[in-house]
Amino acid sequence: MKKVWLMGLVLALTAMAAQAEMTLLDNGWDDYTVGTAHQQGSDGFGSFRVCAQQNSAVLGDPQYVTVVALDEDPSNLGINLQNRDSVHSGTIQTTYMCVSLADLAIYGEGTIYVRFKADGPNDTLMATNDLWPHWDYGVLETGDGGAPSFQKNAGNYNEMGAIVRLSAGEEFRAFNGAFGAYSNTAVGQEIGAWQELWVQVDHANDRVKYYLCPDGGIPTLVVNPTDGGEWWGMRNQARNNNAVMNIKFFIGMYPFPDSNIETNVLIESMAIDTGAMTTDHYAGWEPIPGMPPALQADLDGDGDVDLDDFVILKNAFGVSDAGDCDDDGDTDLDDFVILKNEFGSHS
Repeated sequence: MKKVWLMGLVLALTAMAAQAEMTLLDNGWDDYTVGTAHQQGSDGFGSFRVCAQQNSAVLGDPQYVTVVALDEDPSNLGINLQNRDSVHSGTIQTTYMCVSLADLAIYGEGTIYVRFKADGPNDTLMATNDLWPHWDYGVLETGDGGAPSFQKNAGNYNEMGAIVRLSAGEEFRAFNGAFGAYSNTAVGQEIGAWQELWVQVDHANDRVKYYLCPDGGIPTLVVNPTDGGEWWGMRNQARNNNAVMNIKFFIGMYPFPDSNIETNVLIESMAIDTGAMTTDHYAGWEPIPGMPPALQADLDGDGDVDLDDFVILKNAFGVSDAGDCDDDGDTDLDDFVILKNEFGSHS
């Protein structure tokens, strides 16, 4: 009996050791250089790397993929992806960002987690592929024309796995099987609000599940509208390494044909579980704080409540709505109480 118990314990510990966990890529971009996403990260195989390019073959620091401070938490950073095409820039029709997963590649089953916010409908797509997980820049950087290149990793459309749109205020859209087949379903994604997306990958069977929720909410399965099931088919026309090795984003013209509109998607963090389908958070996850409420008594709109606001309220008291803090159409004692409570505050 003791041998059986010990064997069971060993097997249980072995299984626990084999389980992967949700690993945050870098630290949610917070060590990255503000203002760029070009050639950020390590060149080694022990970590991931991020790079961006414009159109299909031009490497550079595209001004439409940048690292920025988040409005909700200026100490926190996120990748800002902008939809800006030739109408705006004169040259840029599509911008790509590629995240090379290196040793976080998913063989078989795993989960990709993305925390994002979109300012409206757009065509910002996230996709996976199983191309070589790191790159140099071929002729552009090393002179070796046969070297694996970033352009193929980011720009190639025919060797992908999962494809899903990061947006809000429109239907959820993801690739669903045969070449060119997308499916849409309404799931109520709110514009300008942080969302969490889990992509559960079954790479061996070319299928994925999607779970989505508002930031801090309960992950909800996105049902396949075609057959009412939980699985969505991958697009994987050609296998190279039988794994998810890169995640790429491509941002082009929207809305078509009137493309003279800029839309933005912020990615606050990405995490990977290399061996399990999960809706867990990465260690250290916490909700993103909301924007601080606007000051009701900031009557002059300069971001604080001080004597200048008091003078405005005093002069308007009982006379006009210039000192109206509670939006009831007049200036009275209720407004004075609000100003008193907010006095000295800053937005």
